[in-house]
Amino acid sequence: MFMMLSAMYGAFGGAIRNNVGRNLVLQNLLANNVSASAFITGSAANLLAAQLLEKAGAKVFYGDWLIALLPLAVLQCAIAWYTGVKLILPIVNEEKLPQLEGGMSRLSAELEKMGAITGDEIRAAFIFMTVLAFWATDNLHGIKAEVVAITGAIAVLMPAFSGLKRFGVLNWNQSDIPWHMLMFSWGAYVLGGMMEKTTIIDLSIARLFMDLNVTINTPKVLVFGAMAALFGLTTLVSESKTARTIIMFPILIATAKQFNWDIIGFCLPMAFLINQVYVFYFNSKPANISYLTNQYSTWDGFKFGMVQLIIIIFLLVPWTHYVMPLMGFNSQLW
Repeated sequence: MFMMLSAMYGAFGGAIRNNVGRNLVLQNLLANNVSASAFITGSAANLLAAQLLEKAGAKVFYGDWLIALLPLAVLQCAIAWYTGVKLILPIVNEEKLPQLEGGMSRLSAELEKMGAITGDEIRAAFIFMTVLAFWATDNLHGIKAEVVAITGAIAVLMPAFSGLKRFGVLNWNQSDIPWHMLMFSWGAYVLGGMMEKTTIIDLSIARLFMDLNVTINTPKVLVFGAMAALFGLTTLVSESKTARTIIMFPILIATAKQFNWDIIGFCLPMAFLINQVYVFYFNSKPANISYLTNQYSTWDGFKFGMVQLIIIIFLLVPWTHYVMPLMGFNSQLW
């Protein structure tokens, strides 16, 4: 779809590029990753961060994560759109006009090929929205997210039995469950829990702060800003969000404990930086896929992505101090 839309506006990739194609792909790449930050189930690394917080005695509910970070995700996407199409990769008037005839007809034809909505699609949407509703209200009913997820999976895979019609929309062969990813996540959870149990990170952070002369009198905003910059900029060198979370979140939790700060108030906004992986094509799988469209160069991606990364690191400070307290979080930084 992106290739077709880009071609409609004269961007065919390779040597024939323009800022419509660059913005179309790069904005989608950013929105893909940033939207994952808005939900506790947005990525395996988010779930790992939530588990590490829970093991530290600071359980984050799905609804808490949603209310704290979804508005920030929408705000970042809006900022990225404006800065992208107006300042970084501005779209000139000539590029705003379709260059390829028949483009809209092709889109209409593709839409018609999809046909009318089916019963399977209706049931899939119902199951999906029901699971989301239970997740978003977990602090009201207390049903664990894992139980809701397993129940939803059972409904999706439920076959016909006892003369009843099939309710599920997939079978096991179609589901293609990535067992290797589940095993990787399991190992990450075990490692994170091990570091929490041994308190080795707490002791290391206490020693590091002693050496750096960071004390209770050091401004909290300074510590927060330094940690946010470190967490954010590590996306440039590490492709694994899970590995970064395993390393950084125990450090963040230990820092909050060291100074007796509210753990959720200090660490939850940092979770927004987990999925900021769009600057280089090797920073994430979506970044690699987007780069392979050949609609932008490495420099285009770096220029657009680096500006967005710096903006969100700076924006995280006023968001944590001014906005999150209005939502009920103890996150003031000064």
